[in-house]
Amino acid sequence: MSKFTEKKVASRDEWIPLTNVQRLMDVINNRRDNGIKHPQGMPEGQQEGAKWWIKLLEPRMQFEVDEISKRHMPYQERLADCLVKYYKHTDAEQRRILGWIRDGVAWRGDSIEFMEVRAKVTPAMKIDRDGLMRAMKAMTGKVMR
Repeated sequence: MSKFTEKKVASRDEWIPLTNVQRLMDVINNRRDNGIKHPQGMPEGQQEGAKWWIKLLEPRMQFEVDEISKRHMPYQERLADCLVKYYKHTDAEQRRILGWIRDGVAWRGDSIEFMEVRAKVTPAMKIDRDGLMRAMKAMTGKVMR
């Protein structure tokens, strides 16, 4: 019979990955524990907030393949990294990010300055690559290649 004071500990080599929702809930709980203000638009519950965030961002891209054996989960990392960055923005910036997402401009943790330029890109510009490069150069004042 085992003693209650003894804990069965998994071996150090054993790694059990978290689900996407669990990982995001950890981020949300961490921010709450540190007294960081709840972000704009996110539901109050941790699980609801995590699910909302997953639906808000772009779905998994074809190159975001989980490699459990290497402990590499790029989609989950993108979700968590973007959420951490979202928390760091002001309320006004968070509202702008939500507006861009609603308008169909994907946010991948980019800066507000970059998003302002990116939001000005039209579908016609995407078809005309040279025109797009000229427009981006005019908007940013930098040489685009």
